[in-house]
Amino acid sequence: GGPALPDTITNKYRNVYEFIASYAVTDKLTLAVNGVYGDDHPRFMTAVWRGVAGYVKYALNDVSSFAVRVEGFADPEGFMTGVVQNLWETTLTYEYKPFPSLILRGEYRYDSSNASSFDGDTPLSRTNQATVAMGAIVTF
Repeated sequence: GGPALPDTITNKYRNVYEFIASYAVTDKLTLAVNGVYGDDHPRFMTAVWRGVAGYVKYALNDVSSFAVRVEGFADPEGFMTGVVQNLWETTLTYEYKPFPSLILRGEYRYDSSNASSFDGDTPLSRTNQATVAMGAIVTF
């Protein structure tokens, strides 16, 4: 936590509290949970947001794994996203490690909201969206 802006005279503070836990059930199965709570004090109000996520990752073998992530985010004042809403997302990830220093990932993600917050034919005209992503990570 700390000042939300460099103006320390107004004492406008932003605080974020986060909890993360993971547990390796077996050599192949890992579970994780993440929770966040934040508040900001702009002008004459208090803005609050909160989120939760759950993860399951299963190693198919030494070089490939599959993961599922589900997340929820509440922004009741629209302070963080610009829209008063509750968001949910589910992501499916396939990971392949052809070399020890290279990780390739393919993801499918589906987002939904109880408010129109995704671009469609016009800006902010849809309550859901689906995306596909490919990524490469090099470690050293």
